[in-house]
Amino acid sequence: MLCVQMMATGKEVATLKLSEYPEMACVRALKRHLSSVCGCPRFKQRILRDGTILADDTKLEVLAEQTLQLVLLEFLPTTESEVQELLSAAANSDHAKLEALLQRPQDPDLGAEPPLLASCRDGHLEVVRLLLEAEADVNRHDRHLYTPLARASSSGHVEVVDLLLQTKVDKNQAGRTGWTPLSLASADGHAEVVRQLLKAGVDTNAGNRTGRTPLAWACSHGHAEVVRLLLESKVEPDRPNLSGWTPAAFASTRGHVGVLRLLLEARVHADTEDVSGRTPLLWASTHGHAEVVCLLLEARADKDKVSHKGKSALARAARKGHSEVVRHLLDAKAAAGDALLSALSSGHAEVVRMLLDATFSESFERDTKRQRTSHTLVDCSGCTGSCRQAAVCTLLYGVSESGIAACLQDALWQVSKPAWVWYADLRVVAVCLFVFIVLSLFQWRRRIQQSRALELPAPHEEVPS
Repeated sequence: MLCVQMMATGKEVATLKLSEYPEMACVRALKRHLSSVCGCPRFKQRILRDGTILADDTKLEVLAEQTLQLVLLEFLPTTESEVQELLSAAANSDHAKLEALLQRPQDPDLGAEPPLLASCRDGHLEVVRLLLEAEADVNRHDRHLYTPLARASSSGHVEVVDLLLQTKVDKNQAGRTGWTPLSLASADGHAEVVRQLLKAGVDTNAGNRTGRTPLAWACSHGHAEVVRLLLESKVEPDRPNLSGWTPAAFASTRGHVGVLRLLLEARVHADTEDVSGRTPLLWASTHGHAEVVCLLLEARADKDKVSHKGKSALARAARKGHSEVVRHLLDAKAAAGDALLSALSSGHAEVVRMLLDATFSESFERDTKRQRTSHTLVDCSGCTGSCRQAAVCTLLYGVSESGIAACLQDALWQVSKPAWVWYADLRVVAVCLFVFIVLSLFQWRRRIQQSRALELPAPHEEVPS
């Protein structure tokens, strides 16, 4: 039997039968066992036999049937150079030097950025193991409020994350902007880290400062495996951020077909609106993601839904010139609205041809006719075909590009000018009016001075009495 007593009080700490502990081969292993008994890390323990300190690599088999003394130490005062020495040893993954420094014993949490934070970020597993054994603070954060778990999750260090989760770490502690370890791992696509965090029971719906959840981050960056793992957990697939954007909206905007398919299989709502009234279909049409548009149309998304500004998916695609998206929407019998006008104002001849050649409902044909006849034709025989709507003029009026006789100069284009165009016109008028007023004032002042000069006597002329 091996007996360990407190040197100061003689109180028995542990009595061990070495045959029952085959893994306990040296003094280092004995100290690790005593850490769970006395609550003190092995670096602050000193084990003595007959007043002599035993080295950590001393074999316990030679100490059987003896009584050992245990002394618990406090951290020694540390200079700035010693702190930097510890930080350098951790950054360079120098295990031997780090072990020697911790044996002083020295506080492992000193420094502006403690060694555990940097080691978790860089993935130095053995350094992290030593620092955790020295009871470094696992919830100590940096200036961005990121913890060691957040650093390891963001960098995708699976073994480091697994080691941290075995401690009393706060699994849901968020950074300054609200990013949790799960959000960081999801945004960067570290599927194995996400699996470990989900197994540890982290909050899957915790949003950042803008309300964006881990699922939304994974959908935005197109990490299909992470999305699948999150959907299999207790996650809200339709949870929006503060702007009303759902995970489906993020996937549609970025054109991630595989991710969107997983969301639709999880029964998400395809027509959820954001604060501007835009649905995933409107976002996909705006950015020209044809495959996403097809997938949403197959999921029976509302093809005629308009935003708060009155723009439909077809009108947005037509204005941007996304011909393939326009074709899919026309095949789905989407309502016309102002799609033709949008294509005309942007000069997309191919989209205009598609809109004119397609078979529409009676209401669309009436709208199309009204839009076509509302344009004012002017004689511009000198046009060389280099104006904005030259290709559209050629399409609508059948004139060759070498000599366009009629150009699209319509009132509707003037009405649909952007606000900055009208603002620029008003500024020109205001400047001209200001210059006119200033010149008029100068001229009026000059005339008054001339009239006064005529009334005054000459310099040497006598004034009659």
